Parts: sequence; structure tokens; C-alpha cells
Amino acid sequence: MTQKYMNTIIFNTKQHTLTLELVSGTKKSYKDVMTVKLIDGMYEIFQKQKDGLNAPIIRIPLNNTIVFYEHE
Repeated sequence: MTQKYMNTIIFNTKQHTLTLELVSGTKKSYKDVMTVKLIDGMYEIFQKQKDGLNAPIIRIPLNNTIVFYEHE
């Protein structure tokens, strides 16, 4: 089994979906993701809420995370 050292974020900017795979092996998918911002050394993921506002749902450290952006 290969050791994984980086968290992985795959953000589809057209479909507004995000897949997060942690070094622990945990994998989660999110819908209605509007943006990924870099704030204070952390990637902060914002999701559109039922009231139409965007709210942060996850903060993950920049230093061990790689982000892939898809635009299709």
C-alpha cells in the first residue's frame, strides 16, 4: 500500500462540485461549491446555502494540499 502525503481537492468550476480526498483515505464530495479561497495559509471552501449566501464549509492546510481545477 502506498503512503499518501497530500490532501487532494478537485474543484469543477462549471458544475460547482468538489471532491476532497484526505491523506487518511477519507473521500467526500460536495455540491453547490462556489469558490475555493486561500485565507491565512488555509484553503477555505465556500458552498451556496439555501438562503443563497455562500458560507465556508471546510478549512484545510495549504502546506499539504494540492488543488486541481476543472473547467468542463
